[in-house]
Amino acid sequence: MTQRFVTTEKQREAAAQAVATHDLPFTLAIAKGAKRTAQQNHYIHLVFASVAAQRGMTPSEMKAQCNREYGVPILRRDDPDFCAVWDYMFEPLPYEKQLVAMRRLDIPVTRKMNTKQLAEYIDGMTRDLARDGISYPDPEALKYEAEFNEPNR
Repeated sequence: MTQRFVTTEKQREAAAQAVATHDLPFTLAIAKGAKRTAQQNHYIHLVFASVAAQRGMTPSEMKAQCNREYGVPILRRDDPDFCAVWDYMFEPLPYEKQLVAMRRLDIPVTRKMNTKQLAEYIDGMTRDLARDGISYPDPEALKYEAEFNEPNR
């Protein structure tokens, strides 16, 4: 399957040409928004590891819990296909079994998100962590650290 991230007119023209010359039949899906960024992905995994260590969990357990608490509601709201599958297969399960299924089946949650959705996820997660007195990596400090550690400094 070919997936294109289109941000410029030139990329739009190339995508249109690819569609025009693709053998029939085929399926075309267009989604609004940019795919999550590598920085968002890196940050969220730092948070999973940090919070998991404080709570005596594995990062995988923390990821499953956060994906269930913050990611699933966003995808159920925004992605009808995800919602249909989730509601049919996983919603009937008790919460703990949902978490087990998410870890063992590696259900894509943040991988399916765009930048806006993942920002909403991160905002909700960090708001709740702060409310509960749980420390987590500061994204602004990480940006400063990345700038400070650039090779030409």
